[in-house]
Amino acid sequence: MMTAAVAGYLAEQHVFNELMRRGVAVYKPLVHWGPNGMARLDNGQIIELEILSVGGAGGRDKSWFQIVDFQPRPDLFIICIAFEEDAVAECWIFPSAVFHTYATGQNSIHRIRDFKLDGGIVKFGAPVRELLSWFHDRWELITDFERYRGLGEVENVTAAQKALREQSIAQRKATRRAAQQSTAAGQPAAGQPKPAAAAAPPPPESDPVSDIPSWEEFADDFAELVRR
Repeated sequence: MMTAAVAGYLAEQHVFNELMRRGVAVYKPLVHWGPNGMARLDNGQIIELEILSVGGAGGRDKSWFQIVDFQPRPDLFIICIAFEEDAVAECWIFPSAVFHTYATGQNSIHRIRDFKLDGGIVKFGAPVRELLSWFHDRWELITDFERYRGLGEVENVTAAQKALREQSIAQRKATRRAAQQSTAAGQPAAGQPKPAAAAAPPPPESDPVSDIPSWEEFADDFAELVRR
């Protein structure tokens, strides 16, 4: 099994190779006092990259990433790499504000933030990997940075999270209400004989865990969603 150092090195090389293949110049800091990578776009914009790895290094959970607490900003991206044996299995590219919003442990005395892709069902109504599926292998967040810059604004992410949660709750209530009305419509009125037994209708579909739409549905018009 790979050591943590080897997994970290392979994760960084995977990110650097993918960005260079897309025409982005990448740099590796000589000392790790901050993000462990940087990217320079054609317009001179500098993007900071914090590359996290887990899984192949004997992690407890290949979808569980940890990072020391940080201040989110639009030009900082958190890139999460998961391994299956010796190969990269998943690559998630998050604006730091998105990672910050969905990570836990903000008040930890150890300043360690946990980000669990398979967690979040209780808090958000669905696994984080489902809610944030749009960020899987989404390299254009970096290569087309100006187009998606709004996704890195903390205020926008927080407002969008609230809007999506409210929309999900409303949709789930509507689904439940429709199921109740359908059930009530099939009951005989008081004092009326019950109809002859018939084949039992199929049970109504259970409410989905979450009706939250994907980030892809609003990424191109993010500001409008936040204003709703």
